[in-house]
Amino acid sequence: MTLTDKLFANRLLDTAQAVKDFEAAIQELGLRNVVASDLPSILRCFDDKTNQYDVMWALVHLVEQAPPQALVEALLEESVRMSGEASEWLFALVARVLNTPEHCALFTVAFPSMPKEIRIALNSTLARVGKSRAAGAPAARMLLSLET
Repeated sequence: MTLTDKLFANRLLDTAQAVKDFEAAIQELGLRNVVASDLPSILRCFDDKTNQYDVMWALVHLVEQAPPQALVEALLEESVRMSGEASEWLFALVARVLNTPEHCALFTVAFPSMPKEIRIALNSTLARVGKSRAAGAPAARMLLSLET
């Protein structure tokens, strides 16, 4: 079983053992550095039904260690799935990406050329970010304005 398989299997964090296994997998992935090929599998581990939001935040910090271009590309590609199963985590990740100048620049360049399905999946998330006090709120509002 791969480390990302362990993360996925334990993503609901519904037992003490699941939390332990999830945290161990995150620690191992962090030690070897997250690479672009890991990101789609890691992003699939986010689930709004998790029982331990504080533990799941370690996964947010793990993906933030990835190369910026790879993170933005993977987040955009996984946004359709995440908008259904992990909308809260999608919001958190998009807000954090738009709060970071390098990530924000990459996201704002890539977003307009994404397939319509991805742009539509991100519209409600961008609207939430745009209404928030996040530093990336202006960028979110600008991206939404491109859709009209």
